[in-house]
Amino acid sequence: MVPTEAIPGRQHTLSAIEAKRILSFCLPSGSRAEVAEGTGTCTIHITSSEEKDRQTRAFAGATLAEALRAAAAAGVVRPACIERQIAFISSTQPSSIAPLRSVEGRDDRQTAGPVTMPHYRGLSEFRYQIRKFVSFSERAARAAGLEPPQHQLLLSVQGLPPPKRPTIETLSERMCLDGADCESLIASLVERTLVHWTANVGDPRKRLLAITPAGSAVLRTLTELHRDQMLTVGPTFLQALGMILSSREVVESDSE
Repeated sequence: MVPTEAIPGRQHTLSAIEAKRILSFCLPSGSRAEVAEGTGTCTIHITSSEEKDRQTRAFAGATLAEALRAAAAAGVVRPACIERQIAFISSTQPSSIAPLRSVEGRDDRQTAGPVTMPHYRGLSEFRYQIRKFVSFSERAARAAGLEPPQHQLLLSVQGLPPPKRPTIETLSERMCLDGADCESLIASLVERTLVHWTANVGDPRKRLLAITPAGSAVLRTLTELHRDQMLTVGPTFLQALGMILSSREVVESDSE
């Protein structure tokens, strides 16, 4: 695990969207969270999933990372899960990503041309469309009776590219979780009879996860909804992506 402290300043730049995404992985199924990002104090409100004792607790800190750790210290979420997700988000920051290189080994940024206003606008639009799609996906999953990570796990099993097999190691990698957290997520789906473990003929030491007919039915419905959504927003994605990848200077007037 990459320690958060190893990345200077990263603990101060955790966004509300990132904090909510971390909580979607680390909160017990059925719990709800609201994130409020302030200039001096950041607060996270977590509503328990327990029907008989449903309550909302608030956790505050100077940063969202501190608020997340306060919730972990109170036992609402697992500290290891919080730290791992913070470290994962930290490790994907631009400063930690090596320059893209072509097969010849040269730095492709040297031949991409200058960054232009269409690049900024394309990237802005692309990120906006991603946020909208993720929000749509999360709402669709909950409407189908699943938490977003449960839907993502079902999709990871069904959509594994060959020759990968749905072992705990592979699924942990695909979900960006460690083995224990991935097994916990799987257990929540096993309990609902949406997945089950099967024997691995090739390696008896490693079980394979399979989707049950009930799991296939709910995943098929969600996939149809996502496919239809992508058919609607796909052209916008492609247009924004084209603006980002274009190396040509586009002359336009910004003074109008």
